[in-house]
Amino acid sequence: MSEMDIEREMAAGIVHYEDRALPMRIKEYTITAPSKGRNIPHWHEDFEMVQIMEGQCLYKVNDDVIVLKKDDFLFVNSRVMHVSTRGDCERMSARCLLFQTSVLTGNPVIMQRYVEPVVSTAAFDYLFFPGNTEEASMCAHWMDIIYASRKEKKPAYELEVLAGIHGLMACVCRNAVNIAPAVYQRTRTADQEKIMLGYIYRNYSEKITLSDIAGSAYLSTHRCCEIFREKIGWSPIEYLNYYRLQVASKLLVSSPEKEVQEIGSECGFESPAYFTSRFKKQFGLTPKDYRHKTMEKADKI
Repeated sequence: MSEMDIEREMAAGIVHYEDRALPMRIKEYTITAPSKGRNIPHWHEDFEMVQIMEGQCLYKVNDDVIVLKKDDFLFVNSRVMHVSTRGDCERMSARCLLFQTSVLTGNPVIMQRYVEPVVSTAAFDYLFFPGNTEEASMCAHWMDIIYASRKEKKPAYELEVLAGIHGLMACVCRNAVNIAPAVYQRTRTADQEKIMLGYIYRNYSEKITLSDIAGSAYLSTHRCCEIFREKIGWSPIEYLNYYRLQVASKLLVSSPEKEVQEIGSECGFESPAYFTSRFKKQFGLTPKDYRHKTMEKADKI
């Protein structure tokens, strides 16, 4: 993965597709190792459907926190801020499907009747389907089709994947009608948080101050700090440095030709000593040792 791809991947709103002509991403993963704080609050144009296969995790969607357990499903709407964490669970396995509206049927009546109401500005942020419900069973049926087709890759498997995605959207649309149009889950504070995080994601490599972050959402520095403490648990500058370190950890591996000091500078750390100190505190290793250990582990796989 190139340096540009790494930075795009860390930025909010970027999803990488195997085939740009078919904008969807299908992944299945199991997490057993400590997280190292790699979960970043983000949002994207894509719809997101998550299925928990084992263990549990927490999804924070704007102001709500949803506990997802085995067989539960969560649909996150387009452009809605969210972040997941494994919490205290030692092992978690999940399926995650992301797709844009363009993979759905282009029939204008279908788009107007079913798809557009889901993504409208007054729509819901998410739908939660507990594992013991009929809705979750239907979602599991379609997800099984999607993942089996994607894995086997028989001729025209893409059509089966698209059929599964349409089945999931039918389930979403049926349940979306139960949410009154007047109910607007998103709050003003959530939108302000999203604006400020977006500013950090776009400008982390530059010298930015607390006033810059607050000003991006037209807030006082005091209110800015209140929102970050309430929603994320850190101060704005603490989160800025945290995000910079996440980007640096990826660039250390993706750009082995670059000196550690150069990467630190590109990620907004003016002092090499400060960069090393913060990195070691976050990851338990110096940047140099982290690069060596991670690349050595990758070579053995």
